[in-house]
Amino acid sequence: MAELNGKATLVATDAATEGRRTAATGSGQVSLRAARLDRAPGMARSEVPRESTARSRPVIERVSGPEGFSWNIEPYATCAFECVGCPVEVPGVSEGRGHAQAHAVLLARLRDMAARGDRTLGAHPVVLGAHADPWQPAERALGRTRQILEALVAVPELSVVVRTRSSLVGRDADVLGQLARRGRVRVTVVLPTLSRRLWSLLEPASPSPERRLMAVGILARAGLEVGVEVGPLIHGVNDDDSALRRLLSRARDAGAGGASFRALPSAERGRDGWLSQVAARHPDRAAALGRLASHARSHGDPGAAALAHRFSALCAEVGLANGAGAFGSGAHRVANPPRQLSLF
Repeated sequence: MAELNGKATLVATDAATEGRRTAATGSGQVSLRAARLDRAPGMARSEVPRESTARSRPVIERVSGPEGFSWNIEPYATCAFECVGCPVEVPGVSEGRGHAQAHAVLLARLRDMAARGDRTLGAHPVVLGAHADPWQPAERALGRTRQILEALVAVPELSVVVRTRSSLVGRDADVLGQLARRGRVRVTVVLPTLSRRLWSLLEPASPSPERRLMAVGILARAGLEVGVEVGPLIHGVNDDDSALRRLLSRARDAGAGGASFRALPSAERGRDGWLSQVAARHPDRAAALGRLASHARSHGDPGAAALAHRFSALCAEVGLANGAGAFGSGAHRVANPPRQLSLF
């Protein structure tokens, strides 16, 4: 534990990583040196990795964002979904043993905090899914995200925010419900399109749109605050009014209480650079993505304000709250749930 302005601050990083983390405070910028972790309880010293190939983020860090401070928890250092434009590495040697070691130490600390009634984490929202997806395929076998959620249940008065592209989040509706009864939980399911063709280009390794809508319904029926994020929203590709209206309507009928969007960078250079980088990273999709880039370029750019206005109007039309933090439980609105599929 490090000290920040007299208050305990939990810092857990990759076992081989020492660096400087910066946290903003009311009195200015304070630099924190990330702590090198000791072995977890019951783990022999020989089991602690001396080095890691992972260029991973800390398992937990306190960061500043548009809505204030939050605790960001990363159960995984890498992500298997291969979403276009995402900088997170795909799994391989880069996941490393160090992140797993840090995860074990974090669990031990969370359980200790709960046993002592420590309310340090309650001061700010706890965010899962800011970078690598917490419910990616590895979660089925490793269960790191569920372990973290179960440990957090015992910490009183938490505000937990989760973001995922995975239908596997529905598996954990029970523990998310327990967290919601002791504090507050908000779940955002990212859904860029209902088009299977476009989905196969943008996020080929992620669960299908239908499965994600099923997960929205499961969470909503459990009484949880759940909404959707349309992202990436690419002008000229997936921002057609009729397609967006259909997507938002389906999300509403599944039980979502609100919607937000995340747009591609608006500048031509940013958009072309983003898609060019994607094509270089995914050569098997280079030709199709090249056509996508050309199509987007031909539609020009209406600007962020115009896009936000259109999206807000569509949300109002279908009866969804607009904005990532605006939605409440939509469980009462579940209608015509998607047909039964294998979620997990």
